[in-house]
Amino acid sequence: DVDIVPVVRETPGRKPPSKDRGPAKLPILLLREVIDRCAAELDPSFKPSFTAGAYDGRKNLFTPVKFPIANNETKHIRIVVPDSEPRPPRPGQEPQEGPHGRRFDVTFKYASEINLEAVAEFCRGKKQSTQVEASMLTAIMAINVLLRDDVCPS
Repeated sequence: DVDIVPVVRETPGRKPPSKDRGPAKLPILLLREVIDRCAAELDPSFKPSFTAGAYDGRKNLFTPVKFPIANNETKHIRIVVPDSEPRPPRPGQEPQEGPHGRRFDVTFKYASEINLEAVAEFCRGKKQSTQVEASMLTAIMAINVLLRDDVCPS
């Protein structure tokens, strides 16, 4: 499970963003760039999971290599996606120190293990309980993401 939240800088004199609005819908290409930056900046022990994984462009990162996170833990990282061109400071603001670009707080959390056996049972025509059926649909979604993911990331 992946949560990507833009870090909003509070500016004096401006109304802070509403907490009631819910998460902003970000472009999928931007979210993929954030995930790619995470792969580059996280501890090297995460590298095999990112290399073998497939991201659905929203909330799920499926990987056959388990992340080095315990089942009930989360991993937080702040990522900066650099601007394609440096922006001049706004009137009345001082030039920004450090890396320029959009900042994101990214949280990784172990969600569950995918049971591919449920798909095989369905293909054999065996009757399934509602719980197994939900597991099977999750497995099919994971397979779909794996097949559609960029097989040759640049």
